[in-house]
Amino acid sequence: MTAQSFTDKVSPADKTRLEALWQNVAAVNRPPPETATAQALALGVNFRIHLIKAFQAAWETSKVIVKGTAVAHAPFDIFAWLDVGIDLVGAVEAIFAALVQRMRPIDYVTCVILANHPNGMTPDELSGAVRDFLSGTRADEYAWYLGMNQSRVTRAKEVLANEDWFETVLEKLRETEFLDERQKKLLFRSHDFNLGWRKE
Repeated sequence: MTAQSFTDKVSPADKTRLEALWQNVAAVNRPPPETATAQALALGVNFRIHLIKAFQAAWETSKVIVKGTAVAHAPFDIFAWLDVGIDLVGAVEAIFAALVQRMRPIDYVTCVILANHPNGMTPDELSGAVRDFLSGTRADEYAWYLGMNQSRVTRAKEVLANEDWFETVLEKLRETEFLDERQKKLLFRSHDFNLGWRKE
């Protein structure tokens, strides 16, 4: 899949919408005046990343890419096409990688799906959405843009064979403080992450 063939299939409106989503993912933390010059010279950048917005942007991006590509397992470099800063991309990818390493794949997938339903979901809705996503024919492609690989997707699918898989997922999300429960609805509890680098 070439960049040209991909962009031929994706509308300018989708491109504009994705760029807006990514621009809302982070706020730039300004350094104190006394360190601003040194940090600027060293390409110092500090981001406050809003996790729920990052999950939402990544999910919507993966949907657009999967819609616009026909060949499985041929990741398209979306950020070379979108007008999104490489610093922001690196910061978000670092957060995703850290979460993927520390969470069970099934818990991570559930977080991503729940984050994309800001009004919350009933337990049946969430468990069904997770099962539908993992049983989809192109789940691997979606997962690639969410920081996962095929092996982790497979591991998440295997968990669905356990009768109590969903109850265990909810327990894990409570433990890691990614879950709120209000009026019989499940909601994603977001967190902000500060990332940056500077000259020492």
